[in-house]
Amino acid sequence: MARPQNSFFEYRYLQAGGSPISVSRGCRITSDGTGYATYYLSETVRSFGKEGESPEITLSTGIPETVINAVGSEYGDHKESYAIVVSFDGDRIDLYGSDERGRIYAVSTLKHLAEKDDLKKNMILFDYPDMKIRGYHVFTPGRKSIPLFKQMIDMLVYYKYNAVMMEIGGAMEYKRRPEINKTWEEYCKELGSVPEGALKAECMTYPWAKDSIHTDNGDGGYITQDEMKDVISYCRERGLDVVPEVPSLSHSDYIVKTYPELNERKEDMYPDSYCPSNPKTYEVLFDILDEVIDVFKPEYLNIGHDEYYSSAKCELCKNKRPVDLYVEDIIKINDYLRTKNVRTMMWCDKLFAHVGETRDGQYIPYGGAPNPAADIPALYECKGRVPKDITLLHWYWDLSPIEEEKEIYDMGYPMLFGNFGGARQDDYRARKSMYNGGYVGNWGKIEEQYMQRNRQNFDLVTTAYVFFSKNYNDREDRAELIEKTKKELYGRYKKSLQTERIIEVDHTTEFKKDYRFFYGGVSISDEDWLIGSYTVTYTDGTKADLPVIYGYNIRSSENKDKAAFDCDTSVEGIEPIGASYPYWENGKIWYRTAYADPYPDKQIKDIEFVSVDKEKIQVERKDVNV
Repeated sequence: MARPQNSFFEYRYLQAGGSPISVSRGCRITSDGTGYATYYLSETVRSFGKEGESPEITLSTGIPETVINAVGSEYGDHKESYAIVVSFDGDRIDLYGSDERGRIYAVSTLKHLAEKDDLKKNMILFDYPDMKIRGYHVFTPGRKSIPLFKQMIDMLVYYKYNAVMMEIGGAMEYKRRPEINKTWEEYCKELGSVPEGALKAECMTYPWAKDSIHTDNGDGGYITQDEMKDVISYCRERGLDVVPEVPSLSHSDYIVKTYPELNERKEDMYPDSYCPSNPKTYEVLFDILDEVIDVFKPEYLNIGHDEYYSSAKCELCKNKRPVDLYVEDIIKINDYLRTKNVRTMMWCDKLFAHVGETRDGQYIPYGGAPNPAADIPALYECKGRVPKDITLLHWYWDLSPIEEEKEIYDMGYPMLFGNFGGARQDDYRARKSMYNGGYVGNWGKIEEQYMQRNRQNFDLVTTAYVFFSKNYNDREDRAELIEKTKKELYGRYKKSLQTERIIEVDHTTEFKKDYRFFYGGVSISDEDWLIGSYTVTYTDGTKADLPVIYGYNIRSSENKDKAAFDCDTSVEGIEPIGASYPYWENGKIWYRTAYADPYPDKQIKDIEFVSVDKEKIQVERKDVNV
């Protein structure tokens, strides 16, 4: 692979022997199409902000013979392939895409190269993705979050993703069954009335296992079908396939809270599984599916079926085998979707018998293995019985043995990674041939601090790299990928400040606070994580406070050796990447963070750290750059 000097990505072919060139907002653009790529190119050029002379830029469909001949053995007649050609003297840039997606990726790459000062005279660049499906799983946005959702989609376009999966549940208007939406709002309001209510309801002391409760879906409400169609259109015109997820059998709280008679476990205060032996279940579910299909018009639909715990408990089911209930429900739904010309996806944790982890010296089984202590039935016998035209989303890839993955692959199932993180996958090269790609998974909010601290941004950027790379090897390349990602995300953060002057601080602390995910209704409160602030005093007496937030722009110095730090993919190690750039020096981890100077026209006299608790919390500061 070839890599420009500063670019995050590597490319299948790169010839760039000339001096750097720049582009300005005044350059001339021509395009042979009217799709989104043409608009995207215009907006990209406008964002460069420079004035003066600039190359002419053209955007065309098809990869020309001149590029094919130059690329040689690296050429492949692939969908989504693209090329960038810069003339010998740098006065012309030609962008090519094999299809509309390829054209979009050419523009994204032009934008990336220009931002990194990596456009050069006499350049030929050619690339196409290594994985067919490169997606992101998210919740349906609430009404107020739609603009933020669209910003997130634009990020996916920049990193050349081609799919988004949206969990629907109770978060979209149902015209046939509006009572579902009403109950969903009431349910979320009830759980949201106490701090961390959804998490507490999930973790209440029951003698049985519980599904996670997704009250972040729709921000605890729902959007209209017209609003959803607008969101879908925004995604598709940008080259993203849209896959709806309709949780069924498990994670069906939005159904069983509305229709208690369908609850599989009657004594559960917060039920999550429906009865697959009651005919009314399918009257309700198929009404839901009909409306979702009418709105999305999807090629694929994800039917969920993950974390299925409460089985064979009600009067209609108690004498049946859980594995039979599970398989028959899948077949019934898959057959129905076939009549609608929709193909099925599902989470496949229950097909795995040997997924688990050792904690405190005890092996804890997950997936389809039985766990009598948590009243979880064995379901792994379903593999082979689940129809083989269903695409499986495997989200236990970090716990499952590769031999069992291969067993299921050899049965003929199409497979995708679920909840994927590119830098976190071990033995990726040994596994990748069994998969057609995968989805990074977000089970929380899409606000920027949540995206960083729930390791969403990290997983999205590393996965974009891994899914485009034909040579990435986690055993050899993980440390380099992590370092590149830290620089990439910190650079994005600094750019987002949109300020005339940046104050940059290198600091660390010996103070420690336990990490946690911000899912299940768990919100970030800056007051809970604020450990102090930098008081900036200007020569005219003006003062400003710049917050130091643990987990966001600083963490503990944690005396790790450099090798462990370089390859650290722990949630604690990933959490501060973005608003800070962590680096190792002399046995300590330091965190470089940037602030927008609120008074860029004033002269700074002094910057002093003020702790919220001087006895417990101190910050060591090394450098301040303005």
